[in-house]
Amino acid sequence: MANRSVIDPRGPTGPLDPAESRRRVEDEVAARRPQRGAATKTAIVRAAERLFAEHGISGVSLRDVSAAAGQRNHSAAQYHFGDRRGLVAAVYVRHMARVDAARLRHLEALAADGRGDDPQALVHAVVAPFVHEVTVEPGWYARFLIRARWDPLAIDVVSNLDVSAGLFAVVDRLTDALDHLDHSMRRSRL
Repeated sequence: MANRSVIDPRGPTGPLDPAESRRRVEDEVAARRPQRGAATKTAIVRAAERLFAEHGISGVSLRDVSAAAGQRNHSAAQYHFGDRRGLVAAVYVRHMARVDAARLRHLEALAADGRGDDPQALVHAVVAPFVHEVTVEPGWYARFLIRARWDPLAIDVVSNLDVSAGLFAVVDRLTDALDHLDHSMRRSRL
């Protein structure tokens, strides 16, 4: 039997008409597109994470990211994420969705144990999920965060993400737990 391609232009009873053959090819291509699109987006986000960690957020163009992700189309990052803000948000979301969910679970456990205002436990709720993420998940995320910490664009992006809810909840609880300190001292510690 002859080796046939994935899309056989012949039907079960003989050759298909050109319109039916074209429809089948288009259906097969469309079925593969979401998988390719997801893989492309993942490659772009990983490349952005590395380049942003190495060169800073403002030191990398979207074209550089697309090229580092192995994309022949130099506009691929812009196509998938719109602009630098969208790409920075995607890097955060890739990691922070898991971290934030773990932080919220820690907060629930603390509340159930009656330790929702214990500063040491609250600091653990912030730090432990992050440490787990950067030690278990290979990548450049910790270095990305170091670069992003003082970047105005990154600060604005992260402050508007839903995946920051756990962090903000812990910071609010820590602020309340440290209300015996004067405002400037409390602010410097948080």
